[in-house]
This record gives sequence, structure tokens and C-alpha cells, in this order.
Amino acid sequence: MHTAKGWKKLAQVIAASAVLSTCLVDRAGAESIAAKRATCGHIGEVDLRQKWTQGQREAFWFSSQGSRIMPYSWFVALEQEGSQQPLIDPCFMESLGFVSVPGYKLPIGFAQDKNPAGTATYVGLTCAACHTSRLNIGGHWAIVEGGQSLVDFSRFPRCPCGIYIGNVGRR
Repeated sequence: MHTAKGWKKLAQVIAASAVLSTCLVDRAGAESIAAKRATCGHIGEVDLRQKWTQGQREAFWFSSQGSRIMPYSWFVALEQEGSQQPLIDPCFMESLGFVSVPGYKLPIGFAQDKNPAGTATYVGLTCAACHTSRLNIGGHWAIVEGGQSLVDFSRFPRCPCGIYIGNVGRR
């Protein structure tokens, strides 16, 4: 059971993460494209001692929670607006605030899910899409699970019907 002191400390860590991430986003805007590409896909080097096993992290990141946005084959075939580059390019996804992990095709917070008959595969979001961020702390990368992400859903592409994929209902 968590104590009030423990919850207060967690709130302080999350608040500090939000302040740091705001500074990092501003600084990232000034970096060259080549420098950004060199940083894409870095996973945490700093252990924030959140006491998650690697298995727990991966389950949180990639296990389906039943949200089916679209068929998986459609999603991986999408291209960036005005380009033939894939939407799921790690650097592009990171420019939107998602966290890419080397060895995984989808960024943290995206999951594949099959229909009950097992005949179709979909892609959907998990809680990790909005509650996982990657911070650069003194030149070292750290992954923060359970806190605020840096995702900018307003920049996520529109589907042809005019609805933002990342923000259903907004036109």
C-alpha cells in the first residue's frame, strides 16, 4: 500500500518530467534533421527505478486493450502527408511525440489485435500511447511509464473522411 509521502514523491517526479519535457521539446525544434535522425529509436539508458520488469514494460507498451482503429495492413501502408515515407517511420512518429523502440515495428502505445475469429488483424492504441514518454536527461535517455506523454495528437494524420485518427470527433 502506498503512503501519502510516496504519492507526493510520485507527483513531484511527474511534475518535474513535464517541465523537463517542455524544455526538451523547445530545444528539439532547433536541432537539424540529421541530428534528430541520429536520436530516433533510443530506448532508456537511465533507470528511473520504477520497479517495472522488462516483461511488464513490454506488456504495458504493446498488449492490445481492445481499441481497433483500423486494419493493421492499412496502418502500416499509410504514408506521411506530401511524402512517400511511411507514417510509422520511427523519426516521424517521434516527431509526433511517440516513443520508438529498436526491434519493434510499432511505437510504444500501438498494439496489434485480432478479431475473435482470428481472421483479421487491427491496430489500436494502449494506455501507454498517452502515458509513456522518453526524456533526455544530461545526454542520457530515460523512459517514463505511467506519466504524461509528449504526443501531439493534433498533428496526427487525418483519415480521408476528415476525422483526425488520433482525436475522433475533431474536424
